[in-house]
Amino acid sequence: MKPIIKFENVSVGYSLGKSNEVWVLKDITGEIYPEEYIVFFGPSGCGKSTLLYTISFGSIKV
Repeated sequence: MKPIIKFENVSVGYSLGKSNEVWVLKDITGEIYPEEYIVFFGPSGCGKSTLLYTISFGSIKV
């Protein structure tokens, strides 16, 4: 079965090249298959919303 959403090597960083550079996501890879339930959980500020935003706007391969 083919995944309906696939993302590979997703990385998001802020202030790149500066002394306060920080990576909130680095090389995240995943696949979501039909009829599958996915839960993103973790503490506030760990990158859950950033990951969802990133894969929904540009990193999706169908």
